[in-house]
Amino acid sequence: MLSFLTKWTARCTGLIFLLWMTFCVVLVCDILLPILLSICWLCRAKYIMRRLQSFVLRIWMSHFICYVERLAKVELVITGDKFVQGESAVVVCNHQSWTDSLLLYSVARQVQRHGDVKFFAKKSLAYFPFYGIAAVLVRVCIFITRHMEKDRKIFQRIFSYLTDASGQWPFWLIIFCEGTRFSPFKMEKSQDYAKKHDLPVLYNVLLPKVGGFSASISSLRQNVGACYDITIGYPSHGSAVRPSISDILFGHRFGRQKWVVHVHQRRIPIHLIGESEEEMKEFLYNIYKEKDQQMETFKKNGKFDGTNIPFYKLPLVDLLFCFVCFFGLSLLVLFGLYCSLLWIRS
Repeated sequence: MLSFLTKWTARCTGLIFLLWMTFCVVLVCDILLPILLSICWLCRAKYIMRRLQSFVLRIWMSHFICYVERLAKVELVITGDKFVQGESAVVVCNHQSWTDSLLLYSVARQVQRHGDVKFFAKKSLAYFPFYGIAAVLVRVCIFITRHMEKDRKIFQRIFSYLTDASGQWPFWLIIFCEGTRFSPFKMEKSQDYAKKHDLPVLYNVLLPKVGGFSASISSLRQNVGACYDITIGYPSHGSAVRPSISDILFGHRFGRQKWVVHVHQRRIPIHLIGESEEEMKEFLYNIYKEKDQQMETFKKNGKFDGTNIPFYKLPLVDLLFCFVCFFGLSLLVLFGLYCSLLWIRS
């Protein structure tokens, strides 16, 4: 009976949290933010526009970070090289689950970049109700079609935005080079392709797609300090990746169950990456061969090799600040809508 009540309460908590976040996202990101960005655009205040987008994403995602770290009790063990404060970077990460994205926000927060992450994402996600529009407005997602000729214009537009000197602000551009989440079926297809084209045969990650990575490095070389090679290893639960998004939102036990997820980070200075297409291709394949070996080590030992980096959870004071900002801005929009309705009626 107690177990049933705990599960039911956890699911209700997750549902209430999602409803609360959707309410705030609609009011702040989908209604208020376009108005503020339009004013910035008319005033040609690009720097303020970037800072505004960063601020809104930070207060938005801090709620999810706290939910993951405090309520779902996901603990990150980070090993490898230290991150550099205030540095723009291209981040290359293996892709196993939707949870990867949430955890990368926690990683980025270690150097206060959780409001400045950018992801390559499928264009279809832009049509996800409420959140797709918000993702476009805060510029957190670079929606691509996976057809290089069409995506080239998208790359040019977003890279121009990121490198514009008048609006410059540090960022993390996160690329899941595998293009999709890892699964046994996709691994077999990837291996077949690799064998036919005389490419590295990988067993724990998929063969990376080079196009987005090479376009990013070529365009951002003068504006980023390093490439962060990040590998995520989840607790062993057969073929399933745990914790899943469902585990985090609806399957938590209010901090009584801990999920230990391991993250290995390697910082590669950008000048070590060759400039030609062939050199970047070789570099990326080498990165993924090493990821494959790292994941094999993780499967055997339950951890990655390397020096531990201290991990700091989101302070509750920061969460309170973000809550007040998000809720306060939501009330401001509601008040504005109410006044507009009264004005129309009069």
